[in-house]
Amino acid sequence: MHLRGRSIALSRASQPLFALDRWDFYWTRDEFLSSPIAPVNELDLSCEWDNSPAGQPVINGELASPRDLTIGDTPQHERCEILVFAAESRT
Repeated sequence: MHLRGRSIALSRASQPLFALDRWDFYWTRDEFLSSPIAPVNELDLSCEWDNSPAGQPVINGELASPRDLTIGDTPQHERCEILVFAAESRT
């Protein structure tokens, strides 16, 4: 997510695996699960954005206006994405 993102969550069969209720683009970091999970075929990812007038980012010192959000790589675009890395357990 970028500048209008507010929360992101990852779950498996309605079991929460990861949730970040106060998203902030400027402190994106790596997160790790505290314990391993069994292999799964399906994960659910959900994201929330705030495109209201009050939820707009300040860009070049000015509050942006609400506009249609589209998928893209720049901070003016949005997307819902988590990179998941899997490793084989050797225990």
